[in-house]
Amino acid sequence: MGLKKKKPFLLTLADIALFIGPILLFVFVVMALFYRVELSQCPADTFLAGTTKEDLQLVGLVGLCLSLTFCFRHLAITRVPALNATIGKSGLKFGDWWIWVTLGMSLSFAALGVMASLSVYCLGKTKITYRDSPQGPMQSYVWQDIAGVQTGCHHYMGFRGRGRDNIAYNLVMRDGAVINIMDNPRYTEAVWPAILAQLDNVPFWFNHAAVEPRCAFPREDLLLTRP
Repeated sequence: MGLKKKKPFLLTLADIALFIGPILLFVFVVMALFYRVELSQCPADTFLAGTTKEDLQLVGLVGLCLSLTFCFRHLAITRVPALNATIGKSGLKFGDWWIWVTLGMSLSFAALGVMASLSVYCLGKTKITYRDSPQGPMQSYVWQDIAGVQTGCHHYMGFRGRGRDNIAYNLVMRDGAVINIMDNPRYTEAVWPAILAQLDNVPFWFNHAAVEPRCAFPREDLLLTRP
C-alpha cells in the first residue's frame, strides 16, 4: 500500500490565502454596507448609528461573508486554469450548482442583515431616534428624555480559556425604552466626547452593578464612571 502524497506547503498556503483573503474583504465591505443602511434612516446631524438587533445582524454578517467566500473560491478554482490545475485537484469537487446554492444563501443572509440594520438607533446633536423592529415606527427623543444609564459587561468563556465580553451601555428613556449604544464599542469610543457633551447637564441615575469583575473590556472606565 502506497503512502498518501502530502500537499506541498506552498500549495497549502495558496489554498488558505484563497479563503482568508476574500472573507476579510467581504467582512469589511458588508460591515460598511450595513452601517450605510443604518445611517440612511437617521437625521442629518447623526454622529452615531447602530442596530438594536446586534445578534441578528452578526448572524447575517457571518453567513453572508462565508457564502460569498465559498462562491468566490469555487469560481476562482473552476475558472482560473492555474488554480484548477493545482488547488482544484486536491480540494472538494462541486459542480456549478454550488454557485447557485451559495448565491441563494448569500441573498438570505443579506436580507437577514438588512432587516437587523433597519432596527436602528441614531444619536444626533438635537435628538435621539430609535426603532426596535423593522416594521415598527421610528421613535424620537430629546437628550433630556434620558432617565438613567445602566452599564454592563458579561464575560463569556470560549475556546482554550479565551472569551469575549458582551458590553452594554443602556440609555433608559422615561417611557421605558432601553437603547444599547455599545453594539459596536469601537464606533462608540470614537465619538465618546460628543456623547459626553450631550449628556452634560442632563439629570439621570447611573447604575454599573452589571459590570462583572472579570470584564476584559479595555475601556472599562467608561462603564464604571458616571458621565
